[in-house]
Amino acid sequence: MHQDIPKNPIYDIRVRFNPWNLSQQGFEILQKLPDIIKDSGSEGERFELDIFDIWIEQMIEHQEDNIVCDSN
Repeated sequence: MHQDIPKNPIYDIRVRFNPWNLSQQGFEILQKLPDIIKDSGSEGERFELDIFDIWIEQMIEHQEDNIVCDSN
């Protein structure tokens, strides 16, 4: 959670919510959110789901960028 999200253009997907309103149902949605976005989301879309306000700028997967193998 970052305070600079509206000012920082580097995020592909932004999810905004009030953590004080997080219920068990909201926590379960949060755990499934990557699959929900992958299955139902589209670029340029903004939607609400329970307590979450979701903006999708781009849908680019970055898993390959997160693992670095250095054989030296």
